Amino acid sequence: MKNINYGSILNPDNPEEIINGVRLEFIESKIFIEIPKVFTSHTFDILIGSFNNYGNVTLIKCMLHNSNKTSDCIDGVSKYEVSFLFTGISFNTISDIKFSKAFIEIPTLGDFYSDSMIKQTLLNNGKTITVNEPEEIELSSFNDFSLSISTGFKTQRKVNSIKVDEKYELSIKFEKGNVSFYEYLTIIERFQSFMLLILNYSPYIKNITFYMDDYFINNGIINSPIAIKCFTDFKNVDHKNVLNFNRIKYPSIKNELGNMLNHWYNNTDLHISIDLLTEKIYNKGLSRENYFLNSCFSIEIFHRRFHNCYEYPENTYKEKLDNLCKDSEDVDFIKLIKGRLQFANEYSFRKRLKFFKDDFIKVLPKSLTVNNFIDKVVNTRNYLVHRSSEKNVFEGIDLYYASKFIESVLRVNFLKTIKCPDSIINESIDYAKNNLIKVYSLNIQLQTKLD
Repeated sequence: MKNINYGSILNPDNPEEIINGVRLEFIESKIFIEIPKVFTSHTFDILIGSFNNYGNVTLIKCMLHNSNKTSDCIDGVSKYEVSFLFTGISFNTISDIKFSKAFIEIPTLGDFYSDSMIKQTLLNNGKTITVNEPEEIELSSFNDFSLSISTGFKTQRKVNSIKVDEKYELSIKFEKGNVSFYEYLTIIERFQSFMLLILNYSPYIKNITFYMDDYFINNGIINSPIAIKCFTDFKNVDHKNVLNFNRIKYPSIKNELGNMLNHWYNNTDLHISIDLLTEKIYNKGLSRENYFLNSCFSIEIFHRRFHNCYEYPENTYKEKLDNLCKDSEDVDFIKLIKGRLQFANEYSFRKRLKFFKDDFIKVLPKSLTVNNFIDKVVNTRNYLVHRSSEKNVFEGIDLYYASKFIESVLRVNFLKTIKCPDSIINESIDYAKNNLIKVYSLNIQLQTKLD
């Protein structure tokens, strides 16, 4: 679906000049701007303009679209893809883009919250529909900001009727005044990953609205804050993992949710493993092999950060290494030995996987013994990374499901780390075991029939 507007921008090479006839185009969630002028720069950090329907705008991170193709600079027109578009305001620099609060409309928050604002009552004289007052449900508080769900509704008049749509937004409020929008992006990304990997809801964002403490209209009685809309397709996907993740709803974790989110945000040792898994969702071009490797790297890093083990106590190993080198006068040899054996005291990838043996037992089908599965994971990882022997490795659909089994074990351990209730963890294990195994077995049967 296309949405096209026309307007003008300030010439980034000459701010005194206004360039008219600029085309602003929305194609699905992507944003493009076509400027009737050829620029030498392939990127602009910030552009300022004014467009029909949007008023003053600020465009952030504009990159020449398909810059390797000359077709985007035909007839003196340059086409740029825009990462972020702010409407209703003009910022002069990136450092000026600061806000005090944000409301991110995520439709699936309504299903997660599990309590509709619209109530229907059947009376003798017909059906009565009531709409609850908007409310704010606190999720968690941090040192300098808070998270909550804001409920509301939108009405639309139609012939002989009024349409009422519920609206659920993630509310982010800072206590210290206006804060860089990049800080908001980090918070939003982390919440999206929480929805994806913990709650198992689509983190798709419908709208983002920012507010500033010092940007308002005074109507003579009160100061009314001005809404600043943000348009972007930055890490915005409509995705849920129905294969091996159960859904977690608000009522079942209401009392623990604040603590869980605090662990999710503040335990930075989790973040690398989390980001490796979410990359598989955001990067649609990721191959099945890289999908598998991301799962391997994620569980290896998780073990290193939370359960790191050594073959010998660290001091003992250092002493043995020093003893090995002390009689040698060959400096290059000493450097070689210490370089090669620097990490030899750490657990191998195989031993790291075996640390999670009990978890794998709970999610793997009976046709896959844990030891054989771990051996095959290690062999496949070594083959893909080092091009070692390709004997006893996962291929095709088995490679995909191997990733899913690892992912299931990781999710269980994420839940443990953020102090999720045991009952929810057990449900997660049962769901992964029952659902994933059924789908895996069905795919194997279909593959066998096709062969």
